[in-house]
Amino acid sequence: MMTEPLEIYGGVDTHAETIHVAAIDDRGQPQADHEYPTTPAGYRKAIAFLHSRGRVRVVGVEGTSSYGAGITRALSAEGLTVAEAIRPDRADRRRHGKSVPLRLLKRAIAREMFTLLTKPVQAPEYADLRTTRQSKNITLTAVARDFSVWPTVISRIERGLQRDDAFVDTYREWLAAA
Repeated sequence: MMTEPLEIYGGVDTHAETIHVAAIDDRGQPQADHEYPTTPAGYRKAIAFLHSRGRVRVVGVEGTSSYGAGITRALSAEGLTVAEAIRPDRADRRRHGKSVPLRLLKRAIAREMFTLLTKPVQAPEYADLRTTRQSKNITLTAVARDFSVWPTVISRIERGLQRDDAFVDTYREWLAAA
């Protein structure tokens, strides 16, 4: 039986002469880490290392516009998703220590989750509800009474401030029949 390759999240800690690359799987388990020189050959080896661990989902790179610029360009040219891992403040690092690979990987995953959770979603258009209701001379109070909800609920839905697709379907049918 053929198994799916692991989804891998990469993390890169950058320095002037080396990069430290680590990989964790989609369950958060560390897979491996390795250090490479900051040269085109080192970047190729780092990318090959990540690919050898599984399907690369995202790579968090610390310092994408400074020491990490070269590896960032190489990862992007390879078609990999790069997330900038923002450095913690120095006082926090001194207090909690520095577990570089794991910290960077956690940041990359957190950033990807944030992006996925904040990505705009195409919401159904509700703008026609208010104009339809008003063209039939129906008040918010009358609609609210028939649906046993507060008038502000109807108003917020009509203005697109609140979403309730099931209610809107029923409301549209009710308006069509009115």
